[in-house]
Amino acid sequence: MRFERRDAGRFGVAAVQLVLLVVVLAISLAGCAAPPPLVETRIQVERVRLPGGLLSCEGAPVLGDWRRQSAVADYVVRLHEAWADCSQDVAAIAQIENSAPGAPVAAK
Repeated sequence: MRFERRDAGRFGVAAVQLVLLVVVLAISLAGCAAPPPLVETRIQVERVRLPGGLLSCEGAPVLGDWRRQSAVADYVVRLHEAWADCSQDVAAIAQIENSAPGAPVAAK
């Protein structure tokens, strides 16, 4: 029976040595790990560039021969078109002002 006890004792010592070896290896491998990456936070302010078409309007139409009703009607239609052009530009500028930062801007 003494022979069995000696084997059992040796197995216990070998197990402890194996556990210590595993712990030492784990600690040494952890030292070789790459450091965590640095995270940089930058705040960048960008100026919104408005599309060139929003910064200009059609000019007021020139009144031609005002004695004919067709010429006056044509003038009124061109005047309305010039107003609609500027009205759309103002609406687009308002949309840009009220949109979330970084939202895409539709070009005219």
